[in-house]
Amino acid sequence: MIFQFQCIRKHLIFDKQYLLTYDGSSIFIGETKAKPKYQLEVSLRSTITFHIDDDFYGFSIPYQGQQKLFRANANKIQEFKKLIDAKIVYLDMNQFYLPQQVLGVGAFSQVQMVQNLYTKQLVAAKFLNKIREGKSNTERMNDIINEIQILYRLNHPNIVKIKEIYDKSNQIVIIHEYVDGQTLERFINEHGTQLHQTEIQSIMREILLAIVYIHEQGLLHRDIKPDNIMIDKNLNIKIIDFGLATKQGSPLCIQKCGTPGYIAPEIINSKKSQYNTKSDIFSLGVVFYKLITSQDLFQQSQLDNLQYCYQENILSMEHFIEYNIPESCFDLLSSMLFYDKNKRISAKECLQHNYFKESLRPSAKKSQILLQQSTQFVQQQQQQQQSTMFQSQLSEGSRKYSRKISDKTNNRSLSYKKSVKSDSSI
Repeated sequence: MIFQFQCIRKHLIFDKQYLLTYDGSSIFIGETKAKPKYQLEVSLRSTITFHIDDDFYGFSIPYQGQQKLFRANANKIQEFKKLIDAKIVYLDMNQFYLPQQVLGVGAFSQVQMVQNLYTKQLVAAKFLNKIREGKSNTERMNDIINEIQILYRLNHPNIVKIKEIYDKSNQIVIIHEYVDGQTLERFINEHGTQLHQTEIQSIMREILLAIVYIHEQGLLHRDIKPDNIMIDKNLNIKIIDFGLATKQGSPLCIQKCGTPGYIAPEIINSKKSQYNTKSDIFSLGVVFYKLITSQDLFQQSQLDNLQYCYQENILSMEHFIEYNIPESCFDLLSSMLFYDKNKRISAKECLQHNYFKESLRPSAKKSQILLQQSTQFVQQQQQQQQSTMFQSQLSEGSRKYSRKISDKTNNRSLSYKKSVKSDSSI
């Protein structure tokens, strides 16, 4: 693609007019494209600053240790900016966004809700520290660039969408869409086991649609957990945080990483052998378990040593009786939590499982039966209570009658004793 527009650079005596050309990979500025005076690669290692005021629209690019400022038509500037959003790093974030509130804090990052000063739109800003313990500055920047590039190439309704990138002193800021909801972790903690199977089924389907898409793009997420899944009031799902994501088959697929309690056994027990997309499925299986039970699958004692003490028969149907789950649910969960990754089900196979084919919402006839059973149960309880009360009254009456007989007997006995005593005294 070729995008061009005229821009002006101020000089001491006369302003000079240039032609800006963007070809999808670089920006050329000069009297003609053939002889550009300025050139800037469009990559995450380059920076540009946009200036937007009521009467001034422009941009600055670095050149020989200085910032060169250009002015242009407002519409052209805005169109140009949209073309390079998330492809290049912007400076001066404060010119565009106003902080609102902190949404979450991690060891090396923070997420804030910020508002666009011009559109008034609320977005999320993820502030990533450029320095991270145990990594060189180059390694850290490579990790950040990897996360941005992966997010940029993903375009799915159940995956958070990246918007812009800013450089802010010691941090790189990723601007992405704001989800008006909460993490799945908090959602589960608030609802406990009150979730109906239809709701769990809907949540799992949306997560799996995103996972299938991620895997089809040749990627692994490597950190699937409730904290990295956002859910809104309509149970719509967005997967976030691709900080550990990588390409399938990359050298990183022998690295031990993830969140304890959600890491697949082949990652924990890895001896420099590659793992694959099935590790994401195991992690999602643990999320599935927590959706059903509101409990963690693994105890803290197991997590301390990062060793999972389980076998293929880690689950038993009897354990789920109190949760009233269908057999298809248990079968899917078991298939996702196989110890052997080769026996573990894939994301696409999960979606094709019978669990997602059957309607878990009670039919009208079934609802009527359930209602009748409930009514009968209530009636039985009432009858039982009435019977208990009658028995109680009957028992109380018997006790009173017994006391009367006992009193008469005691009186007779007392009279007899008196008479005996009287006789003995003679």
